Amino acid sequence: MALMYLARLTRYEILFPVVYLATRASEPSMRNYKSACRILRYLECSGDRAILFRKRCRFEIKISADSSHRLYKDGKGQGGIMVSIGSGVVHARSFKIKISVLSPTECEGVAVCEAGTYAIFMISLCKALGHEMKENDFVSIKQDNLSTIWLQTHDGVFGRNKHILARDNFVKELIEDRVAKVGHCDTELLIADMMTKVVVLAQMNRLMQRSDMVYIGGRKDKEECMKKNMDKKSRKKDNDDDSVLK
Repeated sequence: MALMYLARLTRYEILFPVVYLATRASEPSMRNYKSACRILRYLECSGDRAILFRKRCRFEIKISADSSHRLYKDGKGQGGIMVSIGSGVVHARSFKIKISVLSPTECEGVAVCEAGTYAIFMISLCKALGHEMKENDFVSIKQDNLSTIWLQTHDGVFGRNKHILARDNFVKELIEDRVAKVGHCDTELLIADMMTKVVVLAQMNRLMQRSDMVYIGGRKDKEECMKKNMDKKSRKKDNDDDSVLK
């Protein structure tokens, strides 16, 4: 629970592995235990990372949505959402999609539909805090699947799309009511990508930089130092764990 608390509030980059390990809590394996230890070692090496909220930044609500199709053994997928206001991320969510979907396009549609509910909530929250949204202030929802965007902005063939019609029409109504706009973003630049799958360290650092999660210590070559320490501690800790468990 301590890891989940940290992942939900400030260290969003570990949210996906922590959520995935939580699904294995009833039947954990040695591999799950080593993965949890690796997360702790990563936090030890990157303790001076924080979310940066810039003072002079245009007020804009941005939501990044992504999904991974059939990530689990039961055929279910994983969805991810990251919400930012102006600069820094204010909320992130990584969740197992509870329904069975037939294609990656439909899986991405579930994530965008979930992002639409957050768009309504964020507008209501801003109004409650005294900030009135201007006429041209849309909630920007970014997605990397062009097929999903097309289905949610156009009228498709009813016979082929009726099983996803409700979710697509929900997003389409948000667009028509000028609540949100859905746009395309390359996978390499989509920050919600790390909410749905494991990414390499270099890619994760790029995505975290785009989401204004920076090092506050000011040390140079932090990534290289962290990678070396992670590899060294990982080999030593795995050997110690194996000897203890034997």
